[in-house]
Amino acid sequence: VYLIGRRLYGQEIGTRIAWIYALLFVPLLVMLGRFDVLGLTFLLLALYLTLVRRPLASGAVAGFGFLVKLWSVIVLPVAFWREPTRRSRALLIAVTVLTIVVVALPFVLLNPELFASSWTINLKRGSWETIWALVDGYTGYGKPGGANRFDPAQAGAGQHPSSLPWLLISAGFGLLYLWLWTRPIDWHDDRRAVAFTGLTMTLVILYLKGYSPQYLAWLLPFVILLLPGLRGIAYALLLSVVNIVESPIYFTVLPDQAWLLTGIVLARTGLLILLAVEYGRMALSEPIPARWSRRLCLGAVAVVAIMGLAAVPFAYDAYYQNRLAISPHRAAVEVLKNGAVPGARVIVGGDEASGAPRVFDDTYAFLQKQFDVTSVQTDWWYPDWEPRMARAVRGYDQTWLYAPVDSPLYGWLDERYTLIATHELHGWQVSGWDT
Repeated sequence: VYLIGRRLYGQEIGTRIAWIYALLFVPLLVMLGRFDVLGLTFLLLALYLTLVRRPLASGAVAGFGFLVKLWSVIVLPVAFWREPTRRSRALLIAVTVLTIVVVALPFVLLNPELFASSWTINLKRGSWETIWALVDGYTGYGKPGGANRFDPAQAGAGQHPSSLPWLLISAGFGLLYLWLWTRPIDWHDDRRAVAFTGLTMTLVILYLKGYSPQYLAWLLPFVILLLPGLRGIAYALLLSVVNIVESPIYFTVLPDQAWLLTGIVLARTGLLILLAVEYGRMALSEPIPARWSRRLCLGAVAVVAIMGLAAVPFAYDAYYQNRLAISPHRAAVEVLKNGAVPGARVIVGGDEASGAPRVFDDTYAFLQKQFDVTSVQTDWWYPDWEPRMARAVRGYDQTWLYAPVDSPLYGWLDERYTLIATHELHGWQVSGWDT
């Protein structure tokens, strides 16, 4: 990233680009858990070698990268046109293909079936986390196959069917790209070359059946390289935030909220289309005027912010309901919400042995908005609990107690106040008094 930035803008801006990229957390997160950064390294190195006019080295690096992740070869269309003669272009392609064959040959000989399945699986996989997946009605994550990904027989297993005309979709994207690639562009202009590579990467992500959060690592370098200022930072942060909402928030915390994934996919797709327009103008003609580019960026920030703010209350409510559904104290919470008046005093009582402190922690979040919740423990090392009970009930029209059935707190309240209701729940009891 630094070398390409320095090539495009000079030492100072190149260093700034490198620092911005280094401070983005998504590439680091991907690096710690995925191999995509390795394929990205080959792509960026091949692009840099193309810019410094070392086409054969670029082709070899792209060939290596292709065997890590197919996308590493997207630099070749740019490298192809930068070559002055047909012979040099043919040599570029030959070096790339030869590198792929030589490196792949040992793996083919060791296990041809497994090697072949690592390529054919891409034809079998369904859609996930994209516009295409939403149209197919699928709101889950991508599945490579069966339980054992090293078993060729399970490659592509468990995929959901697609009703989309993928032959037409592929033809449409292919013709669009062919039209863009054959435009009269000054391919020797380094910035146009990088912009076209960024455009290619963005179109590939828009075309793919599936999107996984680690794919963002392939997009961010071009955002920072082609928009090396506040606009680039804004787009990078927007894409990163959308990524985080997608995973872990959607898939780990709220996996049953399909509307959230829909918003995520629409936001990300919109941002990618805006970036594709920016890159396309940089590559094919002139960059979008700075004034309009800033307005587009600010508009994107505003739309994503509004979507986020609108989603927060619904996401919070969904999270609340999901946590309540799996809480062991759900029955007690529902009894209190249905039977106690708003603002009533709710006491979680008991001792250490009965797990009262943990019960208080587990129920407080569900009750604190509607009731005044406190805890009264009866362990010997605490001050006498009776004065604390007296202080706890003072000033409340209703007091409810959630404690083990043998807790002395029930007797203390029964002696002084009129019982409203009582419910026994698996060794614990919820009771209310008119205080």
